[in-house]
Amino acid sequence: MTETERQDAATADWSLGRWQAMKALEYAKTCYNLTNLAEPSACKLYTTPAINITTNNKDPCPFQERVCASPHGITIDTGLIDSNTHLGFNMKPSSRLQFRKVLKCVPIMAEERYCSGWEAQNPLDPPILPGDAHRYYYFGTRMIDDQPLNFTWVLSNYTLWAKPPSYRLLYVWTSPSVIFCQ
Repeated sequence: MTETERQDAATADWSLGRWQAMKALEYAKTCYNLTNLAEPSACKLYTTPAINITTNNKDPCPFQERVCASPHGITIDTGLIDSNTHLGFNMKPSSRLQFRKVLKCVPIMAEERYCSGWEAQNPLDPPILPGDAHRYYYFGTRMIDDQPLNFTWVLSNYTLWAKPPSYRLLYVWTSPSVIFCQ
């Protein structure tokens, strides 16, 4: 393909992606709005209008007791999602996929036990702005460019000025990887 053809293909891909995203948002606003139910025929586009989940808000803390800020966390479980039944792929049984997502979330004592005070130096970059300071959270070593760092996550004091309000470290999802969420 020529450069012009590549650009045209990229523009077409972007346009189609944007159209699909707009349609998905429109469908979600119409069909998942519990206060203003839509015309039932408008919500029959997909084989399953929604994936049912189960929640348990009395799960015990998955970490040592001193790590958790609450004795209980929450678990969200999709159960088995089938590519044919739930997602409408219509494949032969030997080619079907089934998967399940289980999320466990619990408040932790991050601010109280696992973070530094505000520090003027940043081990990754030199300070960019005057008064630049960082707070480091220690949940284990992580790697950047094959270099081990003794912190897991860092917060800049300039993040606190961001609009909308910046993220605060409130929970840790226990999954194949650790993810911070608000």
